[in-house]
Amino acid sequence: MPRSSELPAFVIVGGVSHTPIFFKALIAELEGRGYDAHAVSYPTVGKNTVGTKQKDEVKAVQNAVARYVDGQHQDVILLLHSYGGWPGSRAVIGFDKETRERQGKTNGIVEIVFLAAFLLPDNAPMAQYSYLPPWLTVRDGERIPNEQCVPLLFSDLEPADQRYWLTQFDWQRNDFEAETVPDAPWHLSMPKTYIVTTEDKTATPQFQLTMLQGVIDSTWTIKSLKAGHEPFLSQPANLVRVLLQPSSRCSSAYREWVVDFYAFASTELRRSSCRACLVVLGVSHEVLNVVISKCSATVGHERDLPTPLPLPYS
Repeated sequence: MPRSSELPAFVIVGGVSHTPIFFKALIAELEGRGYDAHAVSYPTVGKNTVGTKQKDEVKAVQNAVARYVDGQHQDVILLLHSYGGWPGSRAVIGFDKETRERQGKTNGIVEIVFLAAFLLPDNAPMAQYSYLPPWLTVRDGERIPNEQCVPLLFSDLEPADQRYWLTQFDWQRNDFEAETVPDAPWHLSMPKTYIVTTEDKTATPQFQLTMLQGVIDSTWTIKSLKAGHEPFLSQPANLVRVLLQPSSRCSSAYREWVVDFYAFASTELRRSSCRACLVVLGVSHEVLNVVISKCSATVGHERDLPTPLPLPYS
């Protein structure tokens, strides 16, 4: 299908050690529907990365956005995956359409979509959610996923595909632990969407919504996808379907549910035994699936969502 400059372009910002090849199938699906799409190459990934920092990743995202909004006079939807939520969200300020229109410019970022992506409140230290899992190998200030990542990142891929994609990661320099996010876009009125990957084995649904509750307001839409952490590999066509669903900003009831439920669950976890903690996590997963399925089934309509179910102890 011929691509149209009247449609927004997608700029894709990937997870740790991801190169543009990971998004080839997703880009093909978007282009097949008439959308331009581009995956950002991190300057911190690959060779000759000594001295690069997250600010260089932010600049790379902004350069990619500028090629569309300035070079092609085209609006942009920013799609951020996993780690990409950090540098991607920092790249928005000054490139959002509302700000650019005040400057007399025509095009800008019109929506941010977070796909199982990290979120941080304003000025929060990255160390709040940053840790070194055993599935990342560290060497000389660089990181790369190792074989332990396979059942976590590629849980819904066939074994041959799992082995192939493990070989496509490249070393990434991550010198960001001491940084904060002073320039997050949460205060902007532009639409923001979070896609919860409900079968995710690494950024679990509970973890995703725990991050979301720190920033959620009436500008957000919540969508869900029954997939693991890398749906652009396992089901790119279905991911595009969800991406292009109409957005419906969250009702106040749902926003309150997200905040209240996780406050409730964390309180129970603090005062419960280890066995009871497992019960809490199990029930929260069930409730989460029910609520998200209702939310997905009513895209375009605001509905009050159910209050948390009581937790069964024995």
